[in-house]
Amino acid sequence: MAKRIGILAAAALITIGLIYVMTGPFRDNRIVTVAGDILLPILWFATIGILGANRRSPGIRKTPVTNRAPVSGSGRTQASSRTHSRPDWGTVPKSLDLQKDTPLEPLAERLAASLDPAYVEKVRNRCPKDHPEWAAEEFDWALFELKRFFLMSAILRYTPMYSQTVDEVWHTMLLFTLEYEDFCTRFAGRMIHHVPNPEPILNPGERAWFDWTYHQIFHPLPYSWFAWNGFFRYPLPADLIQEFEESEFSALQEKYFRPDTPYAHWLVNVLRDQISQAKIKLAGSSGSTKGRRTAKKWPIPALAAGAASMVYFSLAEPEQFTARMASASPATAAAKRDRSSGGSSCGTGVYYWGDGDSHHHSPGHGGSSCGGSSCGSSCGSSCGGGCGGS
Repeated sequence: MAKRIGILAAAALITIGLIYVMTGPFRDNRIVTVAGDILLPILWFATIGILGANRRSPGIRKTPVTNRAPVSGSGRTQASSRTHSRPDWGTVPKSLDLQKDTPLEPLAERLAASLDPAYVEKVRNRCPKDHPEWAAEEFDWALFELKRFFLMSAILRYTPMYSQTVDEVWHTMLLFTLEYEDFCTRFAGRMIHHVPNPEPILNPGERAWFDWTYHQIFHPLPYSWFAWNGFFRYPLPADLIQEFEESEFSALQEKYFRPDTPYAHWLVNVLRDQISQAKIKLAGSSGSTKGRRTAKKWPIPALAAGAASMVYFSLAEPEQFTARMASASPATAAAKRDRSSGGSSCGTGVYYWGDGDSHHHSPGHGGSSCGGSSCGSSCGSSCGGGCGGS
């Protein structure tokens, strides 16, 4: 409106000026009179045309270019973002939040002391540049889970990487070669190698062994379920359970654990005890009088302790393992709902401890990636990683 008024005012002023010239001192000048007679109609035709065009099109407004997309089904817009909606993961613990009565506190303290804060800060500053889609707190959570992974790697001979997000932080750590070597030397006394696998194939038996060990060592947190793509999808293979029941410790140490770890005895004894208690419980539920008496030593609530319940349901109902684990632990079902907001896909990195040992056994049993009839799922899922080499 203001623009139209301005145009009219300008045209009026020009008209008044022309009329003054034509009727004033130059009224007897024929050239001026003819020019005025021609210019006045042209001026007002032009003014009317400009006003008409302006009414039909109010003008082009300059709008800032924003990263906005229309909302489906309406004319409104909303800001688009590459960052997925994330559940509230809470605050990252200061420690690795080990399970009660684990003997691993000294190892966790050594891990913490081996990570130079300046090195961590370099990695923290680099990650957002490579992954702008990450939520603000995701680096700290992913680093937390990577520390847990390193601790497991100090105990187990073979530790696949099942989290792409955690693996990305590991990749970033590797970019700072000297700092990474220093960390490995201080923590492990040798390099912790990362072996990429472009076509990872999930071995359900290996994944089940990873889940059991993880829950035996750590308290799983909401982000743990998100980062590791959930837990308890596969039962412990029947042949692994039989192996731990019947094999000599030396054979188990060679196949499953680092030769220099002092914690293999602890994990072997814990798993053997859980197998024994699960069988006692099963005997009690089957109606044996002796079994019912002995089963009272291990009440049902104890089965909700993650690792122990995993052993129990792997023996009791391997075909219904995932459903039984969800019913035994409400956290399992809740975590599945949280992961629907966008969990990280499986990683492609594989840990192995670089000691020159060429015998890197993985817990893939008897040549079958399913580990016997208790696989409980197809083996064709592409997730996890292959075995590392020397």
